[in-house]
Amino acid sequence: MSKTYRVTFDRISRDHNVPPLDVVAVDNDPAGLADRLADAVYHYARPRTLSRGIEVVVDADKMTGTIFAGMQVAGSFTVEAVA
Repeated sequence: MSKTYRVTFDRISRDHNVPPLDVVAVDNDPAGLADRLADAVYHYARPRTLSRGIEVVVDADKMTGTIFAGMQVAGSFTVEAVA
């Protein structure tokens, strides 16, 4: 069964006014959900950063995540199920 998750960003790079991102994912296991959310956030955040190499880490249990650009934190976000 699919669910929609809303990703709300504290910031991406220097932008603190980032619109939320809705992601549709199958909620079958936390690891699969974390991977799906990380992939969606990566593609959403990549054009908004100056760095070519970013990494997205999602904690599906806490419903939070961090965007890294090199060794620096380039953003953070929370996740909530909306449908």
